[in-house]
Amino acid sequence: MLQAILLVVLLIIGKLAYDSYMEQTGKRSNWPQQKKEKKTRKGDIIDLSEAWVSLDNLPLRKRDNILSTRELGLFNLFDRLLAGSNFIAIPKLRMSEIFYVAPDADKRQEYQNRLKDKTVELLVCELPNFKPVLIVLADNDTDARKKQLSDRFIKSAAQAGALPVINITNELWEDEQMLMQELRNLGIIVKNLH
Repeated sequence: MLQAILLVVLLIIGKLAYDSYMEQTGKRSNWPQQKKEKKTRKGDIIDLSEAWVSLDNLPLRKRDNILSTRELGLFNLFDRLLAGSNFIAIPKLRMSEIFYVAPDADKRQEYQNRLKDKTVELLVCELPNFKPVLIVLADNDTDARKKQLSDRFIKSAAQAGALPVINITNELWEDEQMLMQELRNLGIIVKNLH
């Protein structure tokens, strides 16, 4: 058995020495070699979307409303306050549409995923270029822990992106004059309602 192993080892060493000699002298060996071909992508892109989901009968239905009653009330309030100004309120916007992650950031994909997951109740933009100027969050006395954590992330991201945030408390919700003053303090000029 030992002799068979030695014979195999000697054959391998002999083959390596022979290949090295042939390579140095420029002669080709007739020994079959694997060709390393560079694979190039040619042809049409294959759409695999129907392989995963049948597109013939999608089980999707249109929502009756995209805003909750509270979100709609907040939007209507800001729509009324900003009417006739150079500002517009955009409801329910993803953070990834407001901010982007620096290309050289560590854990870039993780931050990008967090931005995709979070939405703001309203974004106030300056017209005509829709420049973001203010994030509006609706505070609620009964806010769940998940909402509090989400709002904390939004506030941190807004601070990093130099975008102010206003929390609409029940007090601000009910006192439009106080809310208008808060908006003016943030540089958003709104008309007097009275």
